[in-house]
Amino acid sequence: MLRRALSAVAVTAAVVLVPSVASAAPSSTTSSLPVTTSVSYLAQGEVQLADGRTAQVSLGEYASRLFGPRQGSLGVSIAAPCASFPCGAPESGYAELTGAQVDFALNLGRASVSEVPVTLTSSSYGPDGWTRTERQVTASVTFTATGPTVRNAYSSPVCGDGSEGCRSFRLDASRPAAVTVVIDGASSSGSGTLGYGYGLDIGTPQG
Repeated sequence: MLRRALSAVAVTAAVVLVPSVASAAPSSTTSSLPVTTSVSYLAQGEVQLADGRTAQVSLGEYASRLFGPRQGSLGVSIAAPCASFPCGAPESGYAELTGAQVDFALNLGRASVSEVPVTLTSSSYGPDGWTRTERQVTASVTFTATGPTVRNAYSSPVCGDGSEGCRSFRLDASRPAAVTVVIDGASSSGSGTLGYGYGLDIGTPQG
């Protein structure tokens, strides 16, 4: 789960960004406009399993508003090497998590989740048509930062959902990371990234 200090970090980001709003338009105009915020953490990585297949994982935590309830997610996709067409379909699965299940460090130093059941599905085509296969695995994922944090701040006249009618501000940060994936007790290591995003939209989306 994100530590309570997250609120302080997000507020700091807001303090950095909000003055730009005030300088862009008179306070009498902006004071009556609705404000929407969002906070998200995302870690992505890839490892090679012992049997030669590749596993890609994504771990996320997000909130639709600054102090709102947080949700998490874990995505897993496993694919076999492909030397010629057609390639076999990958196994993939997704698990929804609570914010309490996911642990992201505020400085993007680490992120982890433990013992998550994930149902992997794949499809194959044969003489009898398409066949869908499912199997359940238990996955644990740990990301550990291996390099410095790169930050980026920018603004846009487009809302976070892509529609017009807002003045939008974004603060992003990312770090390279090492990732360890444990699937049904078998551990594999690889590389990936840790990321953070803070969004502030002022105005009402149109269309």
